[in-house]
Amino acid sequence: MLAALGLVSPAALALFISTSETKLRVASLAMLWAALAWLPVSIILAGNLPLNFIGWRGTVWMGLTILLVLGVLTTLLLGGVYRLVLLRQKAGDNGPGR
Repeated sequence: MLAALGLVSPAALALFISTSETKLRVASLAMLWAALAWLPVSIILAGNLPLNFIGWRGTVWMGLTILLVLGVLTTLLLGGVYRLVLLRQKAGDNGPGR
């Protein structure tokens, strides 16, 4: 449960900081839904609650988890950079001499 929270929290933050009606917002929303689905999908793949994987299912789960983490971190990073660029532009518009 703690691992799921560790995936959902940055995905929700990425959605929160992304500007509405942008492709980044859509990607952030998709990553949030994927993060929310991670635990149920993991339980289905493992076939048990402790998430003990056997054989190919563990490999599939690890690949999906890595892709999800990379996607969430990418949207979070891009959202942060985009937000900083917007703040910098806004500060430049209100700078001295204007």
